[in-house]
Amino acid sequence: MPTIKFYANLRKIAGTKEISVTGTSLRGVLNELEKEVPALGGVILEDGQISPYFVITLNGHNVAEMDVTVTEKDLIAIFPPIAGGLTIGVLNEWLV
Repeated sequence: MPTIKFYANLRKIAGTKEISVTGTSLRGVLNELEKEVPALGGVILEDGQISPYFVITLNGHNVAEMDVTVTEKDLIAIFPPIAGGLTIGVLNEWLV
């Protein structure tokens, strides 16, 4: 199962820093995530799409395509909105 890592206030909402859920696409994984952690329902996804305020990476690469294939060995990181001018490039450096 792909592993999802949460950062910042998402850890508090989810009640954990990471979770593994089933799914073969990012869409499937995020939908399953909302079932497994109801507190995240409507937080990351808006109308079935990734909220524009979140950055999601797949194995360290930014991803916005919901139908990208994921495998059981993949790492999905979800970054919530962060104040202070933090850029996507800085987020990627955290994953290295």
